[in-house]
Amino acid sequence: MDLSSERLRRISEERQRLIDILLEVKRLRKLVAAAEAEARNRARHVRRKNIRLVADANVTASL
Repeated sequence: MDLSSERLRRISEERQRLIDILLEVKRLRKLVAAAEAEARNRARHVRRKNIRLVADANVTASL
């Protein structure tokens, strides 16, 4: 293999490695976004539950 084709092969391999890294970063960003959305939904649910508990406690205290 001559020097030129060896260089092209190495460049091609490096390009593929970079593409794979970019795809992995994209996959991880999607996972992080899904985890953030799930955390927001859980936080909303907990806040609603806490508001109900406080409201129930206020009603009970007023009796």
